Amino acid sequence: MNLTIQKILPDDVALMEALLATFGEAFDEVETYGKNRPGADYLRQLLMKDYFIAIAALKAGEVVGGLTAYELKKFE
Repeated sequence: MNLTIQKILPDDVALMEALLATFGEAFDEVETYGKNRPGADYLRQLLMKDYFIAIAALKAGEVVGGLTAYELKKFE
């Protein structure tokens, strides 16, 4: 299998949307990940944050997997 791993950058909103659709299919939660999806501006702003990261696995240019993570700052 020939995969490419790519960090999703703020200008990659379409890639982030494809990752959300992939999550919906993978977790059998298509409506959750697609019905009230945030707009492009929100996703772009989120991808600009230093506490959030999204990575996509691509096969022939199509998203086939990925992950998202964020830093949750502790209060104590």
